[in-house]
Amino acid sequence: MAIIIIVTIVLFLVLIGWTWSNLGNVDKAKKIGYLLSSIVIMAVITLIIFSISKSGVNYENENMVGPVRLLLVAIFTALNGFVVIQYVARILGRINEQTIEQEEAKKKFIIILVVFIVVAIIECSYMKNIQLDILNMISNLKNK
Repeated sequence: MAIIIIVTIVLFLVLIGWTWSNLGNVDKAKKIGYLLSSIVIMAVITLIIFSISKSGVNYENENMVGPVRLLLVAIFTALNGFVVIQYVARILGRINEQTIEQEEAKKKFIIILVVFIVVAIIECSYMKNIQLDILNMISNLKNK
């Protein structure tokens, strides 16, 4: 479990650094605001994906849901951030530097949205499989 927590922290640190860099010459206060708000928004979206994936998964003990949810939402928030947050930051940085036109920026935002929707659909299925695998491992440990 410690390894998973360390990996998750490293993922967030890399995401924050990459996003900070992609924002370019944006004011530091705005960078911090963007980072915090985008991570919170991504966590909420990932929590919704987890809730959808949880349907059809029967936990024998409801106390197990919390730790599993926390672990999966933390890991997938960071991974989703690599798909969305840092690319949006790059576009925002280019808009700030006026090196991209509005129409091109809109097209890029739409592409990011479409890619994220596809990723979210796949992720929902993947999260459900992970939950089922965790429950199977726990069940196997109890039966031994």
